[in-house]
Formats: sequence, C-alpha cells, structure tokens
Amino acid sequence: MSDEEDWTTVTQRRRPERTPDQEAEPVEVPKKRVEAESIQALIKKRIQLSLPQEKADQLCSFPPHTIRNIESHCVLPTAIQQTLIQKYFGIQLKIITLPS
Repeated sequence: MSDEEDWTTVTQRRRPERTPDQEAEPVEVPKKRVEAESIQALIKKRIQLSLPQEKADQLCSFPPHTIRNIESHCVLPTAIQQTLIQKYFGIQLKIITLPS
C-alpha cells in the first residue's frame, strides 16, 4: 500500500423525497409543427435542385437525417436550422400551433 491512497469515508445522501403538496403543476406545452405547405415547398425546391436529403443535410451542415425528420414532421427545426434552410433553399418554414 502506498501512503498516497485516501481512505476517508464518503457518505452520499439521498435527496429528500417530495411530498404531494410540493409536486409542481404540470405545464401544458403548446403543440407545434411546421405548416404542411412549407414542408411541400421545401421538398419541391430540394427536388428542383436535384438534392437528396443526405446532400441537403451536408449543404446546410446539419447532422444526418435532419432534413428527413423535418420533412416527415418528426422534429421542429431550430431557429438556426430555419435560417439555414431559408438561406440555401429560399424557403421560410412557418411554425403553427395546433389547437389543444
């Protein structure tokens, strides 16, 4: 054994459990999605430029499958992604709030 080893006891404590009166009220998040006409315009422009989804991702410096996920309504594009899509494709993606 070396003299450099630290053998002090470490005690870990659990967080105190919340009582029912401490529970936070669930916050209703409005459901949003890209307007279908905007998606159709993006697809039309991408096809017009002869760009498969993978190449469109590369053009915009997106992670793989981002364009596919946006076009299939799986994800909402971030503000930066919207800006890049507008820059490279000239399409403004309109985000709508769905009725609850």
